[in-house]
Amino acid sequence: MTQAQAINTENLTPAAIEEFTALLNEKGANDSTLAEMKTQWPQFRFILCSEDDMGGKDPYWENDDYQLHLIAASLGCASLSRSPESSVGVIIATIEPDDD
Repeated sequence: MTQAQAINTENLTPAAIEEFTALLNEKGANDSTLAEMKTQWPQFRFILCSEDDMGGKDPYWENDDYQLHLIAASLGCASLSRSPESSVGVIIATIEPDDD
């Protein structure tokens, strides 16, 4: 049994990440979209936070509105991954506009 199977999830694929970003680009990175993602893809984990909460970690992908960080498949403490195939979800970190 893989770690992902042990926590009842599937590993991500680049195609799944493309679907996530398409929905986020269409509807925005917000609580409503997060709820829709959890319903549409229950096999994956989704977390919404601010980019400030990520402590300067390099995202897997980003645009002007949000960053995607990959959640590593693990039975222990949560950690980030750079590989979709070893990840079970995404952290969507919203980017606040500068007040300049």
